[in-house]
Amino acid sequence: MKLVLFLSINRSGSNLILNELSKNPEILVCPEAEALVNHFLLHQNNCISLKSFERIKRKLANDYKFTNWSLNISSLQLNDSVKTYFDAFILILCKYLYQVKPDARIVIFRAERLFQLVDNLSRKNIITYEIKVLCLIRDIRAIYASQKNTVNPDSGKTMSSNPIRTTKYWIWYIQSIQHLSGFYFYQIRYENFILEYNESLIQIFNMLGASVKPLKPTGDLYERMLDQHKKIHKNCTKYPIASRIIAWQQNLSKYEIDCIEHLAEKTLMNLNYRLIHPETNPIALSFLQLKWYSSYITGKIVRNVRYSFKNLIYGSP
Repeated sequence: MKLVLFLSINRSGSNLILNELSKNPEILVCPEAEALVNHFLLHQNNCISLKSFERIKRKLANDYKFTNWSLNISSLQLNDSVKTYFDAFILILCKYLYQVKPDARIVIFRAERLFQLVDNLSRKNIITYEIKVLCLIRDIRAIYASQKNTVNPDSGKTMSSNPIRTTKYWIWYIQSIQHLSGFYFYQIRYENFILEYNESLIQIFNMLGASVKPLKPTGDLYERMLDQHKKIHKNCTKYPIASRIIAWQQNLSKYEIDCIEHLAEKTLMNLNYRLIHPETNPIALSFLQLKWYSSYITGKIVRNVRYSFKNLIYGSP
C-alpha cells in the first residue's frame, strides 16, 4: 500500500479533486476522520501499547465521522509489525482498503490539520509506506467566499464570516507548506486543475504512479461521505466549471476584498494571483476592520482554550 497525505484547508476544492481521483480503480480516497489525526498522528513516532490501542479503539467506535467508515474496529489487533502510533494508523487504513476497494494500491488520506504535522514524518515511514504529500493551493478570496456562503453541517453555523481570521489561517497554511520539498512533496493549484482538467488529472496520476486509464465514469468518494456533508459537496460530482475561479468577485463586498488583499498582498503576489485593489471608503473600512479584528481576537482566545482542553485529552499517548 502506498500512502498519500493530502493537505488543504476547508473550501479549497479538495473534495472535487479527490472525488475525481477516486475514479481511478487503483486509488482509494478516505472520507474525513479527524479522530485518526488526534489519536494517532499527533504522536506518530511514539511507541504504542496494547492498552493505548484498545482505549483508542473504544473512542473511535463512538466518533460519528469514523463510524461512517463502517469499519469493524474491534476486530483490529496489534501485531509484531505495529510498533508506533503511525504503524497503527496504517493498520486502520489497510483494513479500510481491503474492505472498500481491495484492488486499490494507493490510499489518500485528507484532514484539515495535516499541514501542521507533516514535518514530523520520519524518513523511515516515508520510505516504508512510499508516502507522497500533495498540497492544494487556492486563492484565499475564493476560499473565503466559499466559507462565507457555506453552513458547516456539524455546527450549523457559517464556516466563516470574518475575512481576517480566514486570511491569517490561509497565510499560516501557505507559510507552513512553502518550506516543504523533496521527492515526496508536490503542489496542486486549484485554478490550474479547473482550467486544464484532463492534463491535471494525468499529471497527478503520474505523480502517484497510478495508471491513467481506464477510469470509472464517476468517483466513489462522494457516495461514502456522511449524508449531511453531501449537501455542501454536491458540486464535486459535476464537471469543473472555469467560471468558479472568479466567482468570488461577485460574492464578496469590496471591503472584504480590500481587507483580504491588504493582509495577504505579499503572499498573493508571490503565488502570482492578481490583485484588483477595489476603491473603498477608508473610514468605513476602518470600522469594519475593527469589528473583524475584535471578533478574530475573541475567537482566538476561545480556540486556545479549546486547544488546551484537547491537549488534556489527546496530549499524552
